[in-house]
Amino acid sequence: MTDIEVKRRMGEDDIAEVASLTHAAEKVDNHPALGEHAWLDLVLGGRHGFAGFVARRSGLGHIIGYAQVTKGPTSWGLEFVVHPSHRDSDMSTARALIQEALKEIEIQGGGHVHLWVSKPQLSVDEMIMSCGLEKGRDLLQMRRPLPIEDDTPRPKVRHFKNGDEAQWLDLNNRAFKNHPEQGNWD
Repeated sequence: MTDIEVKRRMGEDDIAEVASLTHAAEKVDNHPALGEHAWLDLVLGGRHGFAGFVARRSGLGHIIGYAQVTKGPTSWGLEFVVHPSHRDSDMSTARALIQEALKEIEIQGGGHVHLWVSKPQLSVDEMIMSCGLEKGRDLLQMRRPLPIEDDTPRPKVRHFKNGDEAQWLDLNNRAFKNHPEQGNWD
């Protein structure tokens, strides 16, 4: 049986356990298990609106999964990771972590939730949707070979100058209007 403990603050031992879990996942997944903002919230012990969810299975000396919620200015961020040796086909640990995280968000007043999935697969999408979430968008990583051919039109680029701040913030906030980390800056 999997037990999930909700933590409002993370101590040094908690952080070390989650770090060990994320390192194991990163070796297998070739991708950071938590985004930068989530990682900073974790290692700083949590801030207002933070909750960590630690999944354990009795008899094991390590945690088998972790989820984290963080309250942003207008929405919630949710991320999760399951230890590679405890990933099962029905995704029961991941599902339980997500469900507990969503309950906590509801307790804290609810709101819009962004769940980040770094390497989506149909089975993961289906499991997440079974928890009541809808797919919002896909992020693509675009690449091109360099150098750029001489006949390719190039935009004008200049260095950021003092006085650009207000226009830059306005553009950033419009571009990332519904993004929990990149939007709503002041």
